[in-house]
Amino acid sequence: AFSIWSFNCIAFLVVRSYDGFEFNDISVGLRFLDSHRGVFRWHICYNMVVLKMISFGMDLHWRRTGQRTSAGSSAPMLSYKQRSEDSSPDDAFSWLMYFCYLFYPPLYLAGPTISFNAFVSYRATPQNTYTWRGIALYGLRLAGSCLAIEILTHTVYANAIAKSGRWKAAGLSSAEVGIAGWLVLNFMWLKFLIIWRFFRLWALIDGVEPPENMQRCVNNNYDIEGFWKNWHVSYNRWLVRYLYIPLGGARRRLLNMWPTFIFVAMWHDLDPKLLGWAVICCTFAIPALMKAACGGGPALPQPSVESRSLHAPCTRASTLDARDGQ
Repeated sequence: AFSIWSFNCIAFLVVRSYDGFEFNDISVGLRFLDSHRGVFRWHICYNMVVLKMISFGMDLHWRRTGQRTSAGSSAPMLSYKQRSEDSSPDDAFSWLMYFCYLFYPPLYLAGPTISFNAFVSYRATPQNTYTWRGIALYGLRLAGSCLAIEILTHTVYANAIAKSGRWKAAGLSSAEVGIAGWLVLNFMWLKFLIIWRFFRLWALIDGVEPPENMQRCVNNNYDIEGFWKNWHVSYNRWLVRYLYIPLGGARRRLLNMWPTFIFVAMWHDLDPKLLGWAVICCTFAIPALMKAACGGGPALPQPSVESRSLHAPCTRASTLDARDGQ
């Protein structure tokens, strides 16, 4: 496991530091490929690819050692969590399946990301939680989100103000800057929701059901932990499965969150500001985690499965999501 993480992290740092590499560096005979780079350089999506490389390696490692695996379930409807925990058969760990997993078009550019075990499971048994009617309704919801961001862009200019830097010279009060920041956060949430739902819709049509990345409105969170559990959910689950739990999980929560957030920061970009962001996130999370560890106050009530299913495009899908701890 250590060698898998070490190799992929070093490769990731090298690729990001040098903005990829030229084929000419590998062989002079491959130099002609440098003039056929496509729409964008391959290293732009390497952060998504490295997650899949680690997932493949760790799932194979656990398959061979018998750790964190379970026998294939015979349930008629499998949740994403069950598909991830059910170990793939030995013949699934092939070069062909590996490259199919790495470059699967619907999830290649931006995700949502899924584990290798789940990908193999969906290839063998396509998702059956969303009917074609449910997928069509999901597409209509996506269209509604696109309309919403168009209206927001032309009526609320907080994002333009933030991008232009005008707020620095406009003499805005602290309250006005805070409101502008809150509006920008809402814009970012809606933007990422549209991107991820588009690719998730594509995957659903193909029979693959990745986790819904934005499961709650950004304003419908009451603590730091709840916010991160509902922002980029597929990445959160990947971190929990392949980094947080192997480091010790909840038993060492105050310690494990530091390497987890540092990895998240470096995964986004090699920028010292992001490392500072990771330190700030961990620092602000400490009081909440200490309060939870001391049993400070009851948890906020969660919506029931029945109430959540009223707002889902498919009742069966929302029920499985609730069982899966979403």
